[in-house]
Amino acid sequence: MNVAAGGVVFLCLLAPARALAQYGQAPDLAPKTYTSPSGEFTLFVNPSERSGAGKASYELKKKGASVWSGERFFTLWEAVVADDGTVGGYAYGRGYNGFGSGDNDFVVAILDPSGEQRLAERTPREGSRYLHTMADPKATGLFLDATNDRVVVRVTDPDVNVGAESWWTYRLSSGESLGKPKPKTFMADPKRTPWVMDARPVAATPLTLTQWWRYETHPDLARWKHGTCFTLVDLACRPVWTLELPEDYTIPGDEKAQDKLEAEMRERGAILSTKSPARFEIRHVAKGTRVTYTVENDATSPSGWKVTEVASTAYVEPKAEKTTSASAPAIPEIALRKLGSIELGRSAARASSSPVHDVSDFAIDDNGRFALVRRAKTAEDYEVSFSIIDGEPHSEVITVSWRRCHHTS
Repeated sequence: MNVAAGGVVFLCLLAPARALAQYGQAPDLAPKTYTSPSGEFTLFVNPSERSGAGKASYELKKKGASVWSGERFFTLWEAVVADDGTVGGYAYGRGYNGFGSGDNDFVVAILDPSGEQRLAERTPREGSRYLHTMADPKATGLFLDATNDRVVVRVTDPDVNVGAESWWTYRLSSGESLGKPKPKTFMADPKRTPWVMDARPVAATPLTLTQWWRYETHPDLARWKHGTCFTLVDLACRPVWTLELPEDYTIPGDEKAQDKLEAEMRERGAILSTKSPARFEIRHVAKGTRVTYTVENDATSPSGWKVTEVASTAYVEPKAEKTTSASAPAIPEIALRKLGSIELGRSAARASSSPVHDVSDFAIDDNGRFALVRRAKTAEDYEVSFSIIDGEPHSEVITVSWRRCHHTS
């Protein structure tokens, strides 16, 4: 196995669950509703294809009343909705997996509150150099930073062994590109913090709270340290505060428990909230606590910021969220009409009088006729035929047959 392929295997084991599709085929894209932070706006996205390829239909509602609806040439794989109704997101022209015909572009889109297009940036996708990975660019997520009038699409590094994702950043109000910085390039020890697990803007500040996967290797696998690292980064992705928890996900002597914990962290992360102005909450797993921090300007600090722990309480597992499809169109019930039946296991005498026998494959055409491929054995060879069946009783419209002898050695 080459180094590239080995890198893929390693990342598959440790990458965040929501990003696992980067290293293999993605699941089908279902219709989805996105809600603005205030809850006032909702956007319903209905893909035209389950792969997420091609166009989709959209409807934006404000307090339940339709604001605009219609089709767009792209299907947003993931989207955010601002409190003024602006929509941002990204799409794949041929779906995430890149199969099928048409332009295989990665699209970053911004729609204004009336549904008009502010941005539809297309980037052609290119095949990956690594095994079991889809074409690049591909995204691992995005976030809305309304305080700073921007939307950020987190795009994976084409070199999976480096893992330095880029933050494609755009001004929400105009669609202007604000750059594509790589947070990992500013980390003090990038080898021990291989990739970003989660990133969320801290309300009322120009800072983003970023969680990193962190580990330290050792010749003895049982002595590896598994943990995390949190950073607050500014608009240029430079860290202004760092919290290292190098063994927070390490459970010595209990491999199963550690695997379970790591799977939970990959799925949910440990950033609990960043919605309160200049405050954020994170989970300290080893201590079993939920810790609250405040952020404030500090001219005496080299970074210009001061972060203070202000509260610590016991961590309580969140209750499972109830899923609802209230905002999706109702699915009509359809009564099925019996068209007839086909008797199986007929005697040879009865079967010989019907064209429906020895069927190896079949399909139904646009006129409701059956196309059959039949393979019948004879004494020394076998006969293959293609037939189109129509009418009642079944009559053959066309049949083409050919014989092929068995090869013997």
